[in-house]
Amino acid sequence: MASSSIWIGVAIAVALILLQSHPLAAREVPEPPVPRQPHNPMKVALINQVGTDLTFHCQLNFGEDLGSHALSNGQGWEYSFKPRYDWINVMTCSFQWLGQVRDFDAYDQTRDVRFIAIYWTFGTDGACRTLEDSSKQCYHWK
Repeated sequence: MASSSIWIGVAIAVALILLQSHPLAAREVPEPPVPRQPHNPMKVALINQVGTDLTFHCQLNFGEDLGSHALSNGQGWEYSFKPRYDWINVMTCSFQWLGQVRDFDAYDQTRDVRFIAIYWTFGTDGACRTLEDSSKQCYHWK
């Protein structure tokens, strides 16, 4: 009887070793992407580089009007908000300078969800932002 108990113990030990080294048992489950946490506000900064003074007006698509503002060339404005998670958030801005009127979505949740801050520089051709790797990502006016 004692020898059968030893063999059962050895069999259990071998089974545990095999289970630990088996690909299905050792497989790591990938972590899901971490969404922006509701307590983290989104920061959007707009910097005028069109070469002259401009005015702009922004609003969030869930009804928040951010008002009209004026910026001299080289000046900036920033706004922080907590994105809503019951729909896609968009911050649309309209810019005016020297008779030009241009529109741009300074924040679009489908495009910008991975960011917690965006610093846009606006020129006559559109808007650019600097990414984490120091590369520029540019968009034309709408």
